[in-house]
Amino acid sequence: MAWRVIARVGLAADGNGSHLRNAVENILRQGGLVRTQTGTWESAAMSEANVAATWSATLAALANPPSVNAQPPRRLRHLWLYIDEVPSTAVPSDDANDVEV
Repeated sequence: MAWRVIARVGLAADGNGSHLRNAVENILRQGGLVRTQTGTWESAAMSEANVAATWSATLAALANPPSVNAQPPRRLRHLWLYIDEVPSTAVPSDDANDVEV
C-alpha cells in the first residue's frame, strides 16, 4: 500500500541557517517529500516503511534539537501531518469494512 503525505512544520526561534530546520528538511527530502510554494511538504505516494522511517527520524530530531547541533531556544512550534491511502486500481476497494477511529 502507498500513502500520500502532506505536512507542515513550524519552528520557534528559527532563523536562516538553523541546524534544526536544515536537518528536518534533509530528512523530509531524503524520504521523498517535496516542499511546495506554500511551505507544505508533500509526496504523491510513499511506502508504509518509508513513511514510518521518515517521520521517526523527523520526530527524533524535533524532540531533541541538540542531536542535530541546534541550540536552544529552537524547538517545534507546530506539526500538521496528513496521511491517507493512495487508491490502487489493482486492489479492489473494501470500503464497507473501513472503520474510522
